[in-house]
Formats: sequence, C-alpha cells, structure tokens
Amino acid sequence: MNRNYLKGTDGDKMNAILASCGFNLRKFLRALLWLVFKELERLKRLLWPFESAGLTYDVQVGGLRNNLQLRLSTP
Repeated sequence: MNRNYLKGTDGDKMNAILASCGFNLRKFLRALLWLVFKELERLKRLLWPFESAGLTYDVQVGGLRNNLQLRLSTP
C-alpha cells in the first residue's frame, strides 16, 4: 500500500479493504494452483508404470476425490 488515491477517510477505509481483498485473492489462487499441480503430479506418478510398460490408457475423472477410471489397451 504505497499511495492512496482515494479521497478522505472513507477513501482510506476503502483502500485498506481493497488491498486486503487483493492479498487474500492472490493467496487463494496460489493455494488452488498448488493443489491442482499436486494432483497432476500424483496422477503422473500413478500412471508411470503403464507408460514404461508401453501400454496406452484413457483416463476418466469423475468427482473431486479418488474417482479415477483407467481403460488400458496395448498398442
């Protein structure tokens, strides 16, 4: 919060609220992206044995938790 361009005490209050909203939004997006990349890494580690064996697979994700269906086929 370097400079406040809003006028008066109400402007000071709005500036503080908007700055804190921006901070919390960045914090939330960082946590969300961390969760997404963590789940992608977990999925990659789960499917690595199939890739090393030369199998192809089709992944269908249903839901937020561990509802993962694999359909394997040989090339």
